[in-house]
Amino acid sequence: MPAVRYIIQQLSNPTTFNLNVYIDFFSEDSISNIKNPVLIPEILDLVTMPNENVPLEMLNYPRMSIAKLIHDLCLDPEKDETTTFTACDTHFTCDTQKIFETFIPSLRQDIQNTGLSTSVRDSALQALCNLGVPSEIDTFKNIILGTHGEPLDMRMHALYCLDAHHMPASARSTILPFLVLIIENKGEVPEVRSLAFLSAATWVPDVTWWHYMAYSTWHEPSAQVASFISSTLASLAQSTGP
Repeated sequence: MPAVRYIIQQLSNPTTFNLNVYIDFFSEDSISNIKNPVLIPEILDLVTMPNENVPLEMLNYPRMSIAKLIHDLCLDPEKDETTTFTACDTHFTCDTQKIFETFIPSLRQDIQNTGLSTSVRDSALQALCNLGVPSEIDTFKNIILGTHGEPLDMRMHALYCLDAHHMPASARSTILPFLVLIIENKGEVPEVRSLAFLSAATWVPDVTWWHYMAYSTWHEPSAQVASFISSTLASLAQSTGP
């Protein structure tokens, strides 16, 4: 940990800052080696504090990386409790105040800022997605619904953030009914409805739901949606997996 803290201190100082070191620090190989959440507040400063040495586009990957780290070490309900840092409790080692009052609002702001490049907005959305926090479900819902005129690719991106791979099991009762409403909305574009079906499937609905989906294809006005649901059901039926 002393070596990591030294690098953070070097990157926090404008006179010793090095962009190549900054980029390498947030690479998957480096960031995945950090196992103690006590360092997260200091790392968060590297992506939230203004730094003229780091162009906005260069924050894309670092923000996604630190969000994944925060999820794994602090926010994941199934985080590894066997870590040698037994004080991994978020209230003890993770600065949740900084996460929820500084980092997340900055991500929301960039997502909604139409003046930013697509890559910056998409990376902010992916970072928010990587956090996997139920408190942001409404944020993802509004994006999916296009409340602020979000482009189609961003709306579809947000649908992935509401699947069971990104949200905790406790969010199922909130997310699944919303996804079903999207699927059943015949006025919605086929791409969004199809992806909503795929995200809903990750929540492992009961057999009645699957039968309902199969039956719905008989009266589905969109050939694209009907074909997507039918082919997905056929693939699942032929799957040898669980």
